Amino acid sequence: MPDQAGRAVPIGIHWRARSERCYHDRSVGSQHVGDAAVVSTLTIIALLIIVAVGYHFLPEKVREPERANPKPRHVNASGNDLFWREKFYTNTESPAEIAFLNAMIDGFDLKPKNGALFSDGLRLDLQVEQGQYRADFMIDRWLVVEIDGAAWHSSDEAKANDARRDAYFESLGYTVLRIAAKIALYQPTNAISSVRMALSKGKRRLPEFAPPTPRSGFQRLAETGSLMAKALSEAAEHSSRLLTVQRALEPAHLAFHFEKSMIEQAIETVRLDRRTEAYLDTEEKRASFDAFSARLQQRLAELEASDKHKREKLVLHAFPTSVPLSDPHAEEIGRKFAEIQAERTSYLRSIRRRLEEDAGLKNGVIGVLHRLECSPLIPLIASEGKA
Repeated sequence: MPDQAGRAVPIGIHWRARSERCYHDRSVGSQHVGDAAVVSTLTIIALLIIVAVGYHFLPEKVREPERANPKPRHVNASGNDLFWREKFYTNTESPAEIAFLNAMIDGFDLKPKNGALFSDGLRLDLQVEQGQYRADFMIDRWLVVEIDGAAWHSSDEAKANDARRDAYFESLGYTVLRIAAKIALYQPTNAISSVRMALSKGKRRLPEFAPPTPRSGFQRLAETGSLMAKALSEAAEHSSRLLTVQRALEPAHLAFHFEKSMIEQAIETVRLDRRTEAYLDTEEKRASFDAFSARLQQRLAELEASDKHKREKLVLHAFPTSVPLSDPHAEEIGRKFAEIQAERTSYLRSIRRRLEEDAGLKNGVIGVLHRLECSPLIPLIASEGKA
């Protein structure tokens, strides 16, 4: 292939030159792509920060506090209806409520009008909704009357629920009057007397609260920053606690792992020895194996004798008898250390039971542990040893 001067150029040199130019072009292109990616990432981060900050300066929607807004159940009845009382009965939920309704109608000479019951200066509504609750009766749109049956209002849980309901209604300016169902049924005049007494006290006055004012953007931004700092502080404290607990328990974890590893290794070694013995069932196999074993042992001895392959002494890890309890997280450390102790005790008990059932395995494991220079582990798996 000719060059620009018309001279012949070997094809291999030509393609190598092209490849080098292509590689150079790709390298330059990759660098440009990498720089563009970094710029794009920084741009996105900057935009997110701007949006997050700008959000705090948008007009804040201040939530108005909940106010009294009773919604009574409308009863379609008029004084001309012959059975108008029955229409109101359908909005009651118990015979006690019917008894109280009749006592109110007779005691205050109530008549149906505009879906409720009226007399001079008094209004009675049934099944009045306010927020998430519903009152049995409401008088003059501020006195809540609840008829309490013993079956539904005598338990501790029911009393707690009633207390929450009462607190909710009273926070909105209502007065709550609770009348036992047996009073409404058998002593209706006493029930009406309780209503008259509550009415005579009048409606409670709620303290005047200043309407909430929207926070400035800087205030909201400062609050967000404070919350973020608190979250980061809590996360750092949590990480520090985990690290402290981990460090305190590290010797126990390490020692237990070492004990398990060496004991399991000794058991597996005995298993392999047994399999080997079962395989060497002829003199020919035995002789071949002994010859190979002798060469292997000799080679291992040579390697161990050389400085380059000198075997390091095995480091024994003794299980601690206790952990430091002066740490601020001493309670958690002590609890987790007790869990490790319990797991270790259970494991060693199962190993001892297993070895007691197989004397040959037990003797073999003890021998292997001696060879591994792990004699301190032998009392842990012997019947007389203690975990």
